[in-house]
Parts: sequence; C-alpha cells; structure tokens
Amino acid sequence: MVQTRFVMPSWDEVYSLASDLSEKVRRGFSPDVVVGIARGGLVPARLLADLLGVSSMLTVGVAFYKDIARRERQPKITQALPSRITGKHLLVVDDVADTGKSLELVVGELKKAQRDVRTATLYWKPWAEFNPDFYAKETDAWIIFPWERMETLRKIAGSALVSGKSLKDVEDKLVSAGMESSLAQSLAKQVAREGLRP
Repeated sequence: MVQTRFVMPSWDEVYSLASDLSEKVRRGFSPDVVVGIARGGLVPARLLADLLGVSSMLTVGVAFYKDIARRERQPKITQALPSRITGKHLLVVDDVADTGKSLELVVGELKKAQRDVRTATLYWKPWAEFNPDFYAKETDAWIIFPWERMETLRKIAGSALVSGKSLKDVEDKLVSAGMESSLAQSLAKQVAREGLRP
C-alpha cells in the first residue's frame, strides 16, 4: 500500500476554502471566464464561478496522474479549449498545484491567444514548480477530495492487494485519514463487487 499521508476535506471544508480563495481572487483580479481543469478542477471552478458571480465557464482536459503519488513525465491536454476566447480575463482553476505542471501547460496554451490569464487552486504544495496566482491552503499531504473518494479507494485498494493487504486494511487507512467508517465500508463493498484483483 502507498505510504502517503492523506487529508480528506469535507464538502463544507471545500466550500470554505473556495470562499476564502474567491476573496483573494476578488482583491487581485476580475475574471470574465473561469476555466476548470478536468477532472479535479471542475468542482472548484464551478464553486469559484458562483462565488465570484462569473457566468461563463469552460473546461480543458488534462491527464497527468497514473496513481496516487505517481504521474506521467509530462501532462497532456486531452480536451482542448475552444479557440474563440480572446480579449477576456481568464481564471484557470484546479484543485491542487502539486507540481503545477498542469496549470503551466494550460496557461502556456491559453497565452498563445490570450494575454490576461491567472490561476487559482484550493491547495498548493510547497514543492510546486509552477505556482498559482491564488491559493487557499498549503499542504504536503495527498488530498482526497469529496468528488474523488471512490477513484482514490480503487487506487489504494489496488496497491494494497498487490502488497498482500486486505480491503479492511484500506478501510482502516481511510478512516484514520478522516473518512466516516460507514462510508469507507460502503465504498470498499463497491470495490469488492467490482472484483478488483492484484
């Protein structure tokens, strides 16, 4: 099993972070369009658009992570942005700036046609190579967001089973990270029904 420290913000904690982040953005920038990096940045982008009163949202798909704490060498854009966005103030949003490379890639593409591009994330990690203009909180832990709990459980379970651990060990790890026991059991049952094997 991956030996990583986890933090597991609740929906309310995520909303509170987004609210704090929106205030930071509001003091330094006034976006016309919020751009969410799919998949992790979609929920934070929607929250920020709402909190900032921005009605125009776009998404760009980026693939980077293969597993928990394991990523490809470079991120790749998997869903491009429409080319029609010029002359706008864009706020690119992701859930976390871990390396920052996904943000850097998207900003690089957008700046080819767009001058005013800023970035915002809920979390920032101190080793990020590309830093967002705005972030709500710093952490060095692996974050399990409410919208990716099942995905994360599958990854942890896959690693655990390969190393001879059980789904019960996975449940215990998630509970120790802050997940309610009944939810951890429910998700583990779903994984078991899927027949996940090492």
